[in-house]
Amino acid sequence: MRPQQIATALLLCAMGCGPGRHHWLGDPDLFGVALVVTEDAAPFAQAADACEHLRRTLLATSVYFGFDPADLAGLRIVLQGPPVQCSGFAGPLLGCYEWESNTVTVSTRGVHCLEASPVSHEVLHYFIGDPGHTDPRWTTFVPLWLSLQGASCN
Repeated sequence: MRPQQIATALLLCAMGCGPGRHHWLGDPDLFGVALVVTEDAAPFAQAADACEHLRRTLLATSVYFGFDPADLAGLRIVLQGPPVQCSGFAGPLLGCYEWESNTVTVSTRGVHCLEASPVSHEVLHYFIGDPGHTDPRWTTFVPLWLSLQGASCN
């Protein structure tokens, strides 16, 4: 192989061969997101209209922060009852996004509806990363959260 061919092969591999986010096979009605609801999740997460609530939340979050909801394809969201153990963080949390597994895990404990859960917060982590919350978008979160609850939490 000539040096130019090696350089081209390395560039192509860097663009697609390296470790990246896992891509889950998801529901087309949820923008390609794979939804997992555990048996211990709150009743609202197990309700017949849970997917409808999640779809509205995903759409509103994506649009609010200037992203295309179609970019969520391949993400997995797990709704569970107990607090979340997130690698690299101490103590149980209400939610977590793990890049390697491309999974948002959210506790449904202590919230009365999906829109009041940390799903939107964790979806923003999916889009921008920023585990230290230094991006200024974190300071604009409250209006989204309030509008989601006002429109959908009954």
